[in-house]
Amino acid sequence: MHEAMDQVGALFGPLTVAGVLALTGDGYAPALGRPALPGVAAIALLPWLRATVPGPIA
Repeated sequence: MHEAMDQVGALFGPLTVAGVLALTGDGYAPALGRPALPGVAAIALLPWLRATVPGPIA
């Protein structure tokens, strides 16, 4: 599953940047900001996950 998600990101990340660049007329800020949104969302979820998911049992 991890490998499949990695491959999907490797395919759609550059395509998203190319599409946004084409739509904005070479606007690099929105083109590079759009793919960063899932990463920002994942980092924002870390404190919540840390508080709700139990740690491994030793």
